[in-house]
Order: sequence, then C-alpha cells, then structure tokens
Amino acid sequence: MRILLDPTAAKQRTSYAQLAQAIQQRQRGVVLTTICSKPIMEVTSQWFPQETVPLDAAFPGVDKIRSCLANETPQLFTKNSQKTDDLIEVLVEPVIPKPLLVIAGGGHIGQALALQASLVGFDITVIDDRAEFTYPVLFPEGTKTHCGDIQKYIADLPVESDFYIVIVTRGHKLDAEALQACIHKPTAYIGMIGSKRKVSLIRKNFIESGLATEEEFDRVHAPIGLEINAVTVPEIATSITSQLIAVRRKNNTHAPSSEKVLP
Repeated sequence: MRILLDPTAAKQRTSYAQLAQAIQQRQRGVVLTTICSKPIMEVTSQWFPQETVPLDAAFPGVDKIRSCLANETPQLFTKNSQKTDDLIEVLVEPVIPKPLLVIAGGGHIGQALALQASLVGFDITVIDDRAEFTYPVLFPEGTKTHCGDIQKYIADLPVESDFYIVIVTRGHKLDAEALQACIHKPTAYIGMIGSKRKVSLIRKNFIESGLATEEEFDRVHAPIGLEINAVTVPEIATSITSQLIAVRRKNNTHAPSSEKVLP
C-alpha cells in the first residue's frame, strides 16, 4: 500500500469542491491525481464529469481514462519523462454514484431489505404513509426516509437509469398504486411483492384498463426476488437483494411469469 500525504492539498480546493458537489448530485466522473516526483514533488488533482473528459487529455490519455470509467475501476499509470527522466504518476479514480434503491413500504420486509441492500452498495430511500415505519432508527445509517403519499412520491421522483424500485407496501391497493406511478419510468429495476394470483390480477387490470402494455408489465419483477424458496422475512429480503445484484452486475434480463392473466 502506498499513501499520499500532500501538504499542498489546499491548492486543489476548487477541484475538491467540484467533486463534492458532483457526489451530492449523483454525477459520474473521474478524479485525476498527478504526481511529478522531480526535481521537486508536485501534486495536482483534477475533476472531470464523465461527459467532459477532454479528447486531448494528457497522460494516460482519454482512452485509458474512459476505460477506467467504463470498468468502474481505479488504476495507477506511470511513465518517465523522455526529456528529464522525471517520474510521472497518474491515479485515475472513477467516481460512480451508488445505485439508488427506493423501497415503497417500511414494514418488516422493507427494513430487512434496506439493511441487506445497504451492505451490497445501494443508497436507500424508504417511503411509507405511516410515520412509525419511517423512523430512521429502523434503518441502516444513511437511509433517507419520507412519510407521505407513496404514489405521489414515486410519481414525482426524477428517476434515472440507475434507480431501483421495490414495492412492498402493506396492501394490494397501495402496491398497485405505487406500480402505476413508476411502470413507465426508465428505471433499472421494478419489483413488486405478491403471490402469483395477486400479480396476475394486477397485470390483468393494468393491461385491460390501458395502464400498461404487456411489454411494459413484463419489465416488472413480480413475484419479486430470485426463486430460493424463501419463507422468513430475512430470506425474502435475501432473495430480493440477490435479484437486485443480478440485474445490476449481469444486466440480467427478466423472464416474465407464464401466468399472465387468470382464466
């Protein structure tokens, strides 16, 4: 392990401020830390949003920088200057916002899911219309909670492609309302808890009423979670978390249930 102690870090204040703002705004980008070791060690830090990495970027060059971003992996590049034999090192650090998991329903399953999903790298937001199920003490540190109209909150959510929505409210009606609010949004994942019968009924209603097409409903992971014969609340949360990981890491395509509507 090598540790950089930079007593001149105050010079990089502008870059650090830009980085802090980008993190708050869930913006992808890259930090380039360049170290020139001779004749006097000099350290510079630069922040670039993903879309503004310059085509004429200095060593290691735009292709390697973009490769680090695409792979979401930091990498150290080194070279010796041909003129002065100075060693130049550049640490390329991708800044990738954690995917956001919105959990509709702060009950036992929502609480267990928040805990497990936070451990595997998701930012968590929990929405419930019951204040007692949005107490921060029920959820992992850093979880954002909101008490209010679930359907309106999800409908007003400025969804991005790295958003995951799990619907585990206290009843079928609320589940359907929450699903209606997000089924057309360009999310990475939508999952809704429920038995095959419940899912078939909601699917039939959505399609016959024009709330969604068959293709749009096929995006919904319902019944939710990987099939691991889960029974207990922690097991159900594990099956859902596993499915979130599968979608995130493997670009897993969802095979819709064969039971689409009730006869």
